[in-house]
Amino acid sequence: MIVDDRKPQAPSADPREPGAVAKVGESVPPGEVAKTPQPRVPEPKPQIAAPTPPPAPSSAVPLPVAPPPRLANPLYPPPGWASGWKEVGQVKARVAAVVYTPAPLVNAKGEFSISPSPCALVWLEFENAGPLPREVRRYQPSAECVLAGADGPLGGALFGVRSLEDPTTYNQTMLGNGDRAFGLLAFVASESPTAPLTLTLDAVRVGERGRFVFTIPPAAWRR
Repeated sequence: MIVDDRKPQAPSADPREPGAVAKVGESVPPGEVAKTPQPRVPEPKPQIAAPTPPPAPSSAVPLPVAPPPRLANPLYPPPGWASGWKEVGQVKARVAAVVYTPAPLVNAKGEFSISPSPCALVWLEFENAGPLPREVRRYQPSAECVLAGADGPLGGALFGVRSLEDPTTYNQTMLGNGDRAFGLLAFVASESPTAPLTLTLDAVRVGERGRFVFTIPPAAWRR
């Protein structure tokens, strides 16, 4: 009797069982397809929204708003009618605007108000057309500044202890080649003018000899 003293061998696992992946250099039996290991796809990281940038500061400069009843700038002509330019010597002038409305006033304490009754307000504008500086002395209703109609000249408006708010200096210096100066006039009128008026300015107050003459139509006063 022959005895087989060899130890039994444990069955080896078949690396090509369903789902098995062949190792590098290992042959694949016929009829089977080698499976390529799939790379591991990293999980996407949660997206963090970028912070919203603050709005860019606006370059617009707000216009000053004065407390009522003061006008923000009494010498800023309101939109509407304006005369053409008239030239005497090297100075040009025009009526920048006219309005029939209460006048802006100021007292000695710097307190602002408006007149109780409407006035005929006239905005003036001057331009130095010459190369040298020159001075503009303030125009006021007088023999050098007359607003007249068919019934005669209109008187200058008076406001007692208050005066017309005109922030310009009494003497304004215009530099050469286009520099400008401004003025504001107030005349007495019981109602908005219904006929043409003529404004005459003596050019002596701008250092010239002659007169600036403007015709203001009645429709110019309406707003």
